[in-house]
Amino acid sequence: ARNKGASHSLAEILTFMDDDICPTPDMLEELIRVVQSAEKTVAMAALIPAFGPAASPFAALCSRGAIFAKDVDVTESVIAQAQLSDLDGCFVQFSRCKTGVLSIKRQDFLALGMFQDPTGGWPNWDDVDFGYRGHLNGFRLWQSYRATAYHHDHSLASLDTSCKRAEQ
Repeated sequence: ARNKGASHSLAEILTFMDDDICPTPDMLEELIRVVQSAEKTVAMAALIPAFGPAASPFAALCSRGAIFAKDVDVTESVIAQAQLSDLDGCFVQFSRCKTGVLSIKRQDFLALGMFQDPTGGWPNWDDVDFGYRGHLNGFRLWQSYRATAYHHDHSLASLDTSCKRAEQ
């Protein structure tokens, strides 16, 4: 669906956002600024784990990066500190590519072969594959601290759902 939309789009810059993401007001503007200002750059929003007040103890630990640190880009306190210090973000390795919120120039997206499913099923790892192909072609991944969004990752809601996801 993402590839089909990108193929039919006439926009210069594409932004992809998953259905479990809630963007902050300036997220899109910041992603577009980064992509417009740097060649061969893919911009990603920093995803803040979002769990309600009735979250399980497991979800609370996950939201602080205590269990699956790789699934937590930043916490709200890190975002606040970065914004006070004028720290925009940082470049990350291709293995940190996440397509939950990602912006790229349309021509670059098409040239990289769009998203591909290297495994043939869920989880499909298309984000890491996309980051790897970008890396091989000289692209850099920018993890923004100014473009933020809340991620309602339901698979981290409990130990049981996380185990099922890991097994799949």
